[in-house]
Amino acid sequence: MKYRILIDGVNIRSGGTISNLKHLLDHVPDDFEVIIYGTNLLEKILLKKKNVIFHQIGIFQKYAILRIIWQIFFLRKKFYQHNINLLYAPGGFYFGNDLTAVSLSQNLLPFTHVFKASFHLRLKLYLIKYLQKKTFRKSAGVIFLTNYAKEIIEPQVGTINRTTIIPNSVDGKFFSVNNKEFSIKKKVIVEFIYVSRLEEYKNHINLIDAFKVISDEKILNFKLTLIGPSSKNAGKLYHNILKLEKKYTWLSYLGELDEDEIIQQYVKADIGIFASSVENMPIILSEMMAVKIPIICSKHGVMPEIALDSVIYFDPNLVDSIVKAVNESLNVDITRKNVIKAREISEKFKVRNISNQTFNFFRKIINDK
Repeated sequence: MKYRILIDGVNIRSGGTISNLKHLLDHVPDDFEVIIYGTNLLEKILLKKKNVIFHQIGIFQKYAILRIIWQIFFLRKKFYQHNINLLYAPGGFYFGNDLTAVSLSQNLLPFTHVFKASFHLRLKLYLIKYLQKKTFRKSAGVIFLTNYAKEIIEPQVGTINRTTIIPNSVDGKFFSVNNKEFSIKKKVIVEFIYVSRLEEYKNHINLIDAFKVISDEKILNFKLTLIGPSSKNAGKLYHNILKLEKKYTWLSYLGELDEDEIIQQYVKADIGIFASSVENMPIILSEMMAVKIPIICSKHGVMPEIALDSVIYFDPNLVDSIVKAVNESLNVDITRKNVIKAREISEKFKVRNISNQTFNFFRKIINDK
């Protein structure tokens, strides 16, 4: 039997969702045929995948409202036109009540209240929450990235037909890095790195304040490198960091880099940092685990579920807690053990493992309908 999957990629435009979709389609089983509708940008990324047929949505890709109109009026028609067995909605919502579908839950922010947001952002999150709740209730299956996310979202949604936990995958290039073993004794300057989009809940300012305390102690020579784009809602934070970069010689903000450039920064760095207060599935954390770099990490939210006991934890809201974690990370015996543990844990995030789990879930949904 050949399973025919329709993927709604119309609103998939950037970030982890594209990476996750690309990794999934790198390993389409021979008993599946995938038809995907999306933008020309998505087509370039997903070019020439085995058992994958891509269709552009033409003029509808130009504006968000047009993409939603396409989803409302054309998605259902394409489902029946292509004789589809299952719709996959990686964007978290779809329109049409009579379609057999699996939805992916990737956005935890609409279901949490961890930071103050502008009216525009609150409205956006409310609409996303409304659409996703409606979608998850009518879906034949919902994929959550972590147990943590499932435990937060499911009670707010109500009855869901079937769920499974499948995390985001980590690109194989992160596992291929031949990282050096960290030794504080050989370092004149210890290099710390934090890769993250600029958002209030990512706690960049608390992190900088902690390193200011360390700098004032004049015990450790270090460099703190921040990497990541600024979001639309983080203009004030962005300009604040630029001012602090000019003020502190030990602080460097590199902005947005591609994966290969980030990997090169990981190779140069000695200790990785992950300071977010809330995540659904912190892909950056799992990538650092694969790269074999010692990590100090926020203890909030899902992070302990991902890293287990392979990192040094801190409270990202408390400067003293961050300072303590930084000092502990200089203990070579601790970091050496943690790096080994983290790499072993990260093996489960390899692309083929995640792809196999996802297609197996699709099979179960189709065969049981």
